[in-house]
Amino acid sequence: MLSSVVSAAKLTVYPTVALVIFFGVFALIAWQVFKKSNQPRWKECAHIPFDNEPNIASEVKP
Repeated sequence: MLSSVVSAAKLTVYPTVALVIFFGVFALIAWQVFKKSNQPRWKECAHIPFDNEPNIASEVKP
């Protein structure tokens, strides 16, 4: 009984829609990251670990 109800529900479309949404969001994020106009921002962010200045007011200053 339950298997006939589940098979009649045509639930195969939901995983396909979820996969399409995932790939769409992934493509948008990848485009945002690799866009040439954001290159200076990423170069600045690459130096954050080497920065000795505190980034948050609550951090203890050296």
